[in-house]
Amino acid sequence: MTQPPPPNFYAGSTIDADDLQGIAGGPGRTAYIPTLTNISIGNGTRAGWYRWLNSGLILIVVRIRIGSTTTISGTIEISLPSGVTLDTTIPQLGNTTALDSVSFQRYSGVAIMGATTFQRLVYQPTGQVGANATYPFSWADTDWFAASVLGHTV
Repeated sequence: MTQPPPPNFYAGSTIDADDLQGIAGGPGRTAYIPTLTNISIGNGTRAGWYRWLNSGLILIVVRIRIGSTTTISGTIEISLPSGVTLDTTIPQLGNTTALDSVSFQRYSGVAIMGATTFQRLVYQPTGQVGANATYPFSWADTDWFAASVLGHTV
């Protein structure tokens, strides 16, 4: 399905969600497989998608499910889509959520962005430098985390 071209606008006109979607670059999103640093995904899963909202603004979402053979060896980093570079001259923060499936405890936090990665996932309570093998909890089979950013690119 293709999005029809956006309508012509004039002073005093209004737009609906479909018109706004057309202005923002059309329907849909583009899937990508993020590259992971300090995670061997094993039988876990990883998925991501992005959508350009205009020439300098992009929405990126990733989700990682830990499998029984997934190992984490250090601070987790997640790549952005190929060719996307965020503007690091301004602070860029996203958000992140994690689920400990054993205790069903949920954690929320901030994704600190680098130019080409979700550089650090910092969950409450603060005091850590980024998600790793034991922070915010000891990861196990069926645990998951997700992160997203609405980023300004260079």
